[in-house]
Amino acid sequence: MASHHQSFELVEPLDHSEISEDIATNHPGNVPHSNPLLSGPGKPPSIHEPKRLRRTQCLYFSLFGQILLTIFPLLFLSLTAVAISLDNKSASGTGSTIQQVIALSPTVFPIIFAAIVGRFFRSLGLYWAERGVKLGTLERLIGSQTLFSAIERQVLLRGQYLLGISIIIIWALSPLGGQSALRLLAVSPEILSTNTTIRYLPIDQALNTVMSPDFGASNPVRSWPKWAPIFMTAVTTSYQYQNSSQDMFGNVRIPSLDSLPSTTNDSWTVINHSESIPYSSLLGIPVGGLPANGTTSFNLTSRYFGIQCKSSKHTSSIAIYDNLFRNSSSGEPTGSWAYKSGASFVVQLGFPIAVLTKGGRFNFSEIYNETTIPFNMTSMNGHDSTPDLSLIDCSMEPQDVESSVQCEDRLCKVTAMKRLPLGFDSWRIASILAIQRSFTYFPLSVLTAPSSMYGARASSSILEMWIEYPYTILGSPGFANLSVVSLPMLSRSIETLFNTYWQSTYGYKYLHGNLHADVTDSFYDNITEGRLDQPVDFSTSQALATRVIGEKYQCNMTFATILIVISGLLVFASLATIALMHATRAPDILGYMSSFTRDNPYAAFKQASHMDGLETARELREMRITVGDVNPREEIGHIAFAATVEVQRLKENRLYD
Repeated sequence: MASHHQSFELVEPLDHSEISEDIATNHPGNVPHSNPLLSGPGKPPSIHEPKRLRRTQCLYFSLFGQILLTIFPLLFLSLTAVAISLDNKSASGTGSTIQQVIALSPTVFPIIFAAIVGRFFRSLGLYWAERGVKLGTLERLIGSQTLFSAIERQVLLRGQYLLGISIIIIWALSPLGGQSALRLLAVSPEILSTNTTIRYLPIDQALNTVMSPDFGASNPVRSWPKWAPIFMTAVTTSYQYQNSSQDMFGNVRIPSLDSLPSTTNDSWTVINHSESIPYSSLLGIPVGGLPANGTTSFNLTSRYFGIQCKSSKHTSSIAIYDNLFRNSSSGEPTGSWAYKSGASFVVQLGFPIAVLTKGGRFNFSEIYNETTIPFNMTSMNGHDSTPDLSLIDCSMEPQDVESSVQCEDRLCKVTAMKRLPLGFDSWRIASILAIQRSFTYFPLSVLTAPSSMYGARASSSILEMWIEYPYTILGSPGFANLSVVSLPMLSRSIETLFNTYWQSTYGYKYLHGNLHADVTDSFYDNITEGRLDQPVDFSTSQALATRVIGEKYQCNMTFATILIVISGLLVFASLATIALMHATRAPDILGYMSSFTRDNPYAAFKQASHMDGLETARELREMRITVGDVNPREEIGHIAFAATVEVQRLKENRLYD
């Protein structure tokens, strides 16, 4: 046995006169015989005389506070009702005030929730304790005053999973309710939708190119000042508009459908503008009648040539060079044109010239019955003195497409497109001669200065340079070598250039943008330049135009429902608390520190058992309490909640029972 005279550290004793004269008087008859804390003569300590259980001022104060708390969830229900009434209403002063109140919700709601739910659990615990309840149940109810404390008690106490998890779920509603209130009402643009009409360059106009024989053999030359500058400007400024959905004039550019991923023949293909988009041309489709503001959605049809190159090679054939780029006596028209103009490349149809039938048309039944038109391109890789050539074999096929267009304040883009069936017979017969002539004039549209003045070929044309390095600022003069360019790049580059060239040869006076806003204007009628026997008007498309006319409120019904449910639960909990407080006779002593002094031999002041915890704490507020060793002279210590008289501070290496 250890000696009873071992040294120990005492907690500084308290002069109990600080409490009250009655409390400071000790009486041995009220202290256990083994209790060393209090001794000496005197009468039993007493705070109050015995009384019947009654409703104290503290209880009435608590009831009054609980009634006030009940008002707050009712206010949240009212706030939700007002927010629902504002749904789809225009912005107003009332709505602005409601938004300011909502901004405070995440701060106020958790405070009100904790006050109501915490008090409800305490009242329920006291009510059950008066009638008998398991200690574990009581600990969960009284100790679960926050979400964390509820989780902590369930983990440590275990068992009673239904009750424990229910308490956790209830506390989890606090942040959910606060966030639901915050997201209750939002402001969104108030949009006015109207049906309108827009006009766009029709697909039939693609047949009315200046290259058409119907306009006369000299028409391409006479019209050169109109179409060639548009084409050259589009090419030389293309690096600025590579990924632009509109051309330099604001016309709507059409993507190349075959170059898009996941394309099917008959269904719509969505255009992903977050990626690089392969456009069929540097020029777009002119559109008139677009509203200046808002969003406009419509569909349009258009045509472009899809081009695929099958082979490219380098050759030093003197025969080919002499036939195309020297004054040949073979009678080949293209060679004659190329020689006289000083062109550095030549484009030719891939099938032989057929005998003209009666009426001046090709006999197509004898030469070709498919929509695919073969052609080849021969490009010079060096000066006249060197027979150094690139030979490219390609084919083209007309593509009719329907495009879904969306415009934001006249900034337009194609959002989806699909393929349309081609009117083969009427299209090919009308266009094949124009295509043949366009091949002849294609190299002549962008001649270099030396070739124009002297017929000398000092460098490649800007078209050949562009094919080699598309969408770049053209550098120093020189010769391009197209035979080293990959076939996919050749196909894309030639397709883009030829479609740009073809588009510049028809409807060119409409390509410059700033079209008339009045879609009924005669400006959009008979655009075939004198061909009154076959009038072609701008196509008409019905469009849905939307514009923002202000702001409106949008109530989130999901969060409104959540807030209504949680606020309703708070009203129920608050009313239930009032009922429990009224039905409970026992003083509220659960969860108060003063309750640890009740019937405690180590803090043995006689107390009135009818007083609740707060009343007792108020009377004993000057009492000094220590959690320490009340058996300092024994071998094994005992930890207790005690008045600080001969209480030893706890030591790490000492044994305690």
